[in-house]
Amino acid sequence: MTRALEFWGSQGRVGLANSGPWQGRYVFVYPDTLPEWWTVVVHPSPTPGIPGDMHFEGDDIVDWIETEWAIDWIPYGSEDEQALEKLHFGWRPLSGPVRWLK
Repeated sequence: MTRALEFWGSQGRVGLANSGPWQGRYVFVYPDTLPEWWTVVVHPSPTPGIPGDMHFEGDDIVDWIETEWAIDWIPYGSEDEQALEKLHFGWRPLSGPVRWLK
């Protein structure tokens, strides 16, 4: 898995978890504003009525999540990806550009 900006785009990626505790749920993963901080949002939320967002420090957590949850990433910028992000998350207009990824 790459942590390069061209993979993540300016505002993260949407994928489907095929294993682990969130199997069958969509995830939205994006680099946060501070270096090596990541936000992971699970939908539907693990706790009804409470947003399913989690924050992690360290780039290695993204590798672990991708492997352990067997994430299938939706092709970035595709119509499917845009529709799924809007339907399940709707966060992209709220998150700013990431300056620490190269």
